[in-house]
Amino acid sequence: FYSELERVNYGFSNYILNKTDQSVEKLFENNLENLVYLSPDANEYLEELDSNKTYIIGGLVDETVNKKVTLTKCENLKIRTFALPIEKYMKRREGNTSTFSMYTFNKILAINQVFDILANYFVNRNWPKALESGVPKRKGFMIDEKLENDLNSKNIDENNYVLEENK
Repeated sequence: FYSELERVNYGFSNYILNKTDQSVEKLFENNLENLVYLSPDANEYLEELDSNKTYIIGGLVDETVNKKVTLTKCENLKIRTFALPIEKYMKRREGNTSTFSMYTFNKILAINQVFDILANYFVNRNWPKALESGVPKRKGFMIDEKLENDLNSKNIDENNYVLEENK
């Protein structure tokens, strides 16, 4: 598995990773309040990255597994869960019936895609650009140009706060 990750992800061997067979709750039993579990099923969007938090990117091999199992587990353990803000900054592509059917409109992403989006956001602090570069086109989402134009023209940050009016 590790060699396959190295093959498909340029620079993967330089990632700082800890591998363990321990469960999340056992590994972080004294620090659960600083865990953040990323899940497309979460009810809240991730707005900011906090260097004091540990982010868990969950991954399942089969997309047909029961929905919200991890979300329920996190709720029981009091681990905060967030979804990437795909639907906040992106909208569904439009098109005719033949092109529309080629999109999945599925928010489930591969671990490396989530990692790349987070890394891009960490460097640039710009969710629309991070999502645009990381969400595959086949998912059917595109940046909401009206929102992006509003962000650019009014100098609004990702949390919708006006920084200062552009003149």
